[in-house]
Amino acid sequence: MDIKFKSKKKYKLKKRPKILVKSIIIFLILINMNCFKFLKQLLNDTGDHYLENLYINRKKSVKNKISMSSFNEVESKKYDDVFKVENKTQAVPLVYLYNTHQGEKYLISPSQTITPSISYASNYLKEKLSKNNIYSIVENRSVEDILVTNGWNYASSYKASRIYIEDISKSYPSIKYFIDIHRDSGSHKASSLCINDICYAKILFLIGTENNNYIINENFSNKISNKVNEKVNGLSKGILRKGGRGVNGIYNQDFSGRTILIEVGGENNSIDEVYRTIDILSDAITEVIKEDM
Repeated sequence: MDIKFKSKKKYKLKKRPKILVKSIIIFLILINMNCFKFLKQLLNDTGDHYLENLYINRKKSVKNKISMSSFNEVESKKYDDVFKVENKTQAVPLVYLYNTHQGEKYLISPSQTITPSISYASNYLKEKLSKNNIYSIVENRSVEDILVTNGWNYASSYKASRIYIEDISKSYPSIKYFIDIHRDSGSHKASSLCINDICYAKILFLIGTENNNYIINENFSNKISNKVNEKVNGLSKGILRKGGRGVNGIYNQDFSGRTILIEVGGENNSIDEVYRTIDILSDAITEVIKEDM
C-alpha cells in the first residue's frame, strides 16, 4: 500500500509542472488574442476617424465658396503619380489639358455603350504627346461642381475653369502650355475631312480678341494650325477670332501667351475620326513646342 501511494504521489508531482506550463501558455494566448482584438479595434477606429476627418474637410471645402485655396492636400496630391515613366523617374509636365465644357460629346457608334465625351480627346492627346516626350496633365476635376457650388450659370464656365488653371499653375510651375479642348457643332460634312474614304475631324482655333495676349496666342495657334495643314492639307480650318458685345472675348487667354482653345471635330464626328486627327495634331503641337523651348 505504501509503495502504491508513493508511486501515485510521485506521478502527481511529476504531472503538475506540465499542467502549470499548459495553463501559462493558454493564459498567454488569451492575453494575446485580447491584445490583438484591442489593436485591431484601435486601428479600425483610427481609420474611421481619419476618413471621417477627410469627409468633414471635404464637406467644409464644398460648403465654402470654391477658390484656389479650397482644394485640400488629398486632392492636390492625386496628380503626384501621374508622371511616372518607364524608368520610374518623374517627368516634368509642360502641358495642361482641360475641357471648360466637359459635357460636350461626340457621336456614339453602334459598337459603343457609352457616348464618348470631350475628355476622350484630351486623354488621347496626352497619351500621344507623352510618346513624343512631351508630358501633360489632364484635368479630371469637375467644372460643373464649381458652377453649382457658387450658383453660377453655364456662361460662367470659363470663370470656373480659370480656378483650375490657376491652381494647377501653382502646383506645377513647369507647365507653360494651357490647351482647352472643345468640339464644334454642325453637320458631319462641315466638321470632317475625308480622304480616300478615311475621315478626320477638322480642327479650329478660337482666339478671344478682348485680352492683352490676343496677338501672341493667335501667332502661337497659327504655328500649330500651319503644321497640321502641312501634314494633312485642309485638316485645320485656321483661326476664328471672337470679341465684342455678347461674346466672351477672353476664354482665359489673358492668363498667358500660351493659353489656346482648340475645337476638335463636332457633335457628328465619331471618336475614331477624332483620334485620327489627334494623331496629326499631337505631332504638330510637339514640333511647335520644341521650337518654342
